[in-house]
Amino acid sequence: GENPPAPERLRRWFDLLIRSKRSRALDDPELFATYIQLVAGARDVVKGHVDTLVSQIAQIIAEGVKQGDFTVNDPFAAGQGVFYATARFHDPVHAAEWADLNIDAAFESVWTLLMRGLGAGNP
Repeated sequence: GENPPAPERLRRWFDLLIRSKRSRALDDPELFATYIQLVAGARDVVKGHVDTLVSQIAQIIAEGVKQGDFTVNDPFAAGQGVFYATARFHDPVHAAEWADLNIDAAFESVWTLLMRGLGAGNP
């Protein structure tokens, strides 16, 4: 199929990340709590995981710059910014907040700001 615009691909990427983390937390809270404890003791593994995620985001942003969807000078720095700005929605440290009924609206607000910051036309 046709390659969708970078803003749409980035959104799909985040929707998938958030949905997978959230379902793990809500489907089996005990297992998720164990996972959190393991993660707390595995900083190198977490750093590697975060680096991979940031690289994926940066790649989508870089492609978006080439296609004229985004206007940033440093896609990697922008990718880090987007990752950390959205941490509340996917970092397991914030899992207790994910049941909040306003969490999706909060994500939309953050997303709109991020798209504007990346120079996307109409987020």
